[in-house]
Amino acid sequence: MLLIFFFCYDDACLKRAKPSSSSSSSSSSSSRVVVVVVVVVVVVVVVVVVVVVVVAVLVAGAAAAVVVVVVVVVVVVVEVVMIVVVVIVIVMTMVMKMMILVVVIAMMSMIISNSKK
Repeated sequence: MLLIFFFCYDDACLKRAKPSSSSSSSSSSSSRVVVVVVVVVVVVVVVVVVVVVVVAVLVAGAAAAVVVVVVVVVVVVVEVVMIVVVVIVIVMTMVMKMMILVVVIAMMSMIISNSKK
């Protein structure tokens, strides 16, 4: 199911893959784009780290171990910060949608109460 989520870029594909889904299209598509971007960036970073480690060990031997460890720690910290930022963006998007929904419901209730007078 996770692979279907990553490789279905439109809502029609996702609904065909999971017909019992009843999620809103805008939040699922924006979350899906963010998840795909995060996965691509993480895969690219992991590949770069592996290549750097292999090249450093082949070229410099044990002396490069310190450099490799520092690079790996920096990459892990950057990935964690990036994932936290993505989660904050997703949560803020959901909060904004809920706030808009509350405002629309309040405006409709005010219009209904004003029309009854």
